Amino acid sequence: MLEHIHEDPARPFTLEELTARSGVKKTLFLQSFRRVTGTTPKQYILGLRLEYARDLLLETDVPVAQVAERCGFSDSFYFSRCFKNHFSTSPRQYRKEHA
Repeated sequence: MLEHIHEDPARPFTLEELTARSGVKKTLFLQSFRRVTGTTPKQYILGLRLEYARDLLLETDVPVAQVAERCGFSDSFYFSRCFKNHFSTSPRQYRKEHA
């Protein structure tokens, strides 16, 4: 399942899709996922997207709104809020400090 998520973390996954793909019941899937990753599928995917966004900010000059879109965020304000919560700084500030 993790390989499937890592193939395209920007893709909008649903819990139902992940559960069906795993071939086990939802409760068992969630328990197993948490045991392996230490977090929920939603949080895991969010973390992957934010790590991908960080790489894009450092390696490209793509505007922040486009970085958000490429990483699966339809709302750049939500992306900025999530990024700041995860990295303790805004995407623009992160790019400026680490460029």
